[in-house]
Amino acid sequence: MKKLLLVILTLGFVTACGTETFEHVEVEFEDFTEVSESQIQTNVSELIHINNEYISSNNVNGYLANRTNDSKVSEELEAEFESYDFSYDVESIEIVEVTEDAVTVVVVQKELFDNVSEDIDVVDSLVTIEYVFELNENNNLTISNETILESLPLTLIEEVEELIHLNIEAAHEKDVEKYMGTLAEVTEDFTNTIEEQFNLFDIEYNILELEILEFSDEEVIVEVHQENIFHYVHEDWEAYDSIAIAHHTLTRQDGELKFYYTEIIDSQPLD
Repeated sequence: MKKLLLVILTLGFVTACGTETFEHVEVEFEDFTEVSESQIQTNVSELIHINNEYISSNNVNGYLANRTNDSKVSEELEAEFESYDFSYDVESIEIVEVTEDAVTVVVVQKELFDNVSEDIDVVDSLVTIEYVFELNENNNLTISNETILESLPLTLIEEVEELIHLNIEAAHEKDVEKYMGTLAEVTEDFTNTIEEQFNLFDIEYNILELEILEFSDEEVIVEVHQENIFHYVHEDWEAYDSIAIAHHTLTRQDGELKFYYTEIIDSQPLD
């Protein structure tokens, strides 16, 4: 499995339908296994770009021109597209399967909405989409299936990142009150424990990876890969630099996310 970053190319072909012309991606092969992943990447990236541009311009016929199947009829799509303004930013494409007849990829992209109708429930999101691409009788690349695997509201991502940043910032500053303000439950004993830890160690925390695993209106579970560097250790203690994987359960209190529970999944010493 190979992760590939999106490259937008200004290649393209058009076909005419009545007075309209539609952009397609025409290829020179009939078997996906006969070409390199980089070639597939180029073709797939281009069609994703064309697909998103047709949505952005509310062009239903152009959107449908590059699809072999779509459960929605043109009238339904027109009503949907007219309900908001759409823009996008593709972050990555991962090719997950290549067969003779089809290619399956997973795309991660930001989807931004503006001028949304009151009866439409959409928010700016980071969306993970699985696409299946095939070739039609004209040797044009087409989208045969599209499945949304995950959709994370951008406001939630920002909220989680801000909370974790605030927690680490408080630890670096050794500000006990600020640190406790990031927690859902605060006891006198735990406050004393944190204050003692701040006196015994100087630790630098660096977030390497962050992924939201689950979320609801009231709770979020986050996986964090974190580097812990000790710059000072009290002489009565031993400690070592490490990389840890932790699952944080965050809960809402008065509308704000707070740390509720943390489970260390793994911890390995740094070389």
